[in-house]
Amino acid sequence: MEQQTIDVSANFVSPEERMRLMRLCLGITGNIDVAEDLVQETLLEAWQHLSALRDQAKRSQWLSGIARNICLRWLRKCGRDAAHLVDLRAASDGAETMPANFEDALTDDFDIEVELERKELVELLDRAMALLPVETRAILVKRYVEESSLAELADQPGTNASAVAMRLQRGKLALRRVLMTDLRQEITPYILTFAIDGWEDTPIWCHLCGRHRLQGRRDASKGKLLLRCPNCSPGANGLLSYNELPDLKGIKGYKPLVSRLKNWCERNYRAVPLGLLVAAMGGAAFVGTLIFGAIGHRLPRRWTFGLGYTIGGSFRFWMLLVPALPVIIAWNVIAGLCIAPINPLADTVLQERIPAAMRAKVFASMSAGVLAGIPLGTFAGGYVAAWIGIRATLIIMGGIYLLTTFSLLVNPAMKKMDRV
Repeated sequence: MEQQTIDVSANFVSPEERMRLMRLCLGITGNIDVAEDLVQETLLEAWQHLSALRDQAKRSQWLSGIARNICLRWLRKCGRDAAHLVDLRAASDGAETMPANFEDALTDDFDIEVELERKELVELLDRAMALLPVETRAILVKRYVEESSLAELADQPGTNASAVAMRLQRGKLALRRVLMTDLRQEITPYILTFAIDGWEDTPIWCHLCGRHRLQGRRDASKGKLLLRCPNCSPGANGLLSYNELPDLKGIKGYKPLVSRLKNWCERNYRAVPLGLLVAAMGGAAFVGTLIFGAIGHRLPRRWTFGLGYTIGGSFRFWMLLVPALPVIIAWNVIAGLCIAPINPLADTVLQERIPAAMRAKVFASMSAGVLAGIPLGTFAGGYVAAWIGIRATLIIMGGIYLLTTFSLLVNPAMKKMDRV
């Protein structure tokens, strides 16, 4: 077998053509040894199916297509979870030198999820075509695979353009009938059907119940993806996931969308980003407390208290809607600096206003009220988020927080804070 492959490599293609295939396979796999094996497999498979090449002028494209399919087969076999791979067009543009670092050629134009789903559909259509009569299959292949025009098909003796068009129409109906009967189970995940309320059935199973496929809505121009389960999130407003991200723009398939969303979550919701957010908030609050301790006696209490609560509270909810980690971290720093004087000011005013004999009772009542309200607020927030979605919940919570904290600036009773 090895000797046969070597003979094919030596006689079937030129050294330049082989180097081009090597660059293509290396760009996809990122492993020079694997790329070498896949090139050999490509040449052997091309040699065995040489009769399928009808146009010698398209020999390079034909070989590239075989190499690409073999590389995709290798990726699927290895189970590699890669969302972005090299652009095959850039890899086959005839560059003379192999890149020193193949990672420099990585691009978002090629999505492995898209390619695998497309390849699965091609294989499914091949199976369906094999179930059609020979004459029907032949005319469909000539028209839609070989891209022959109606005039070329009508050149055959005893036929005309109208007859060819009728045969094509009947052939497509026969193919549809095969897909919807003999192969219905296999084609179902790729069929998008619309519910009455505009939701599409996706090929993705619900990760909660595992009994229903998720329904979705999408907008490729805005990068919007909405998902819900008929069982787990019933009702018009029930959502499992609401996403509107720049990373999702231009992607049309649900599987690629979910794959890209998973990659985005891995980048932004790992331990390091969350640690940076907490550290930014806590570090800024610590620095802000030190600054307030040095100059706080010169600042107006009511304005410092009201503005600190407003900037450090409500706007922090809304900044979570911005899908950019550096922006959120920067705002956490600002929020930490602004909210730092809150506790020192509140404790100072309470000490001044509450008689010494009542402080224990008042402080105990306040602490008990806060601790009792936290689980209730957590329960209400979770219920509302499941009902209307996390995005709408953050907007509403930020609005309530803003109204509550901004009232500190206009409430006449708060003017007494400035009186020592």
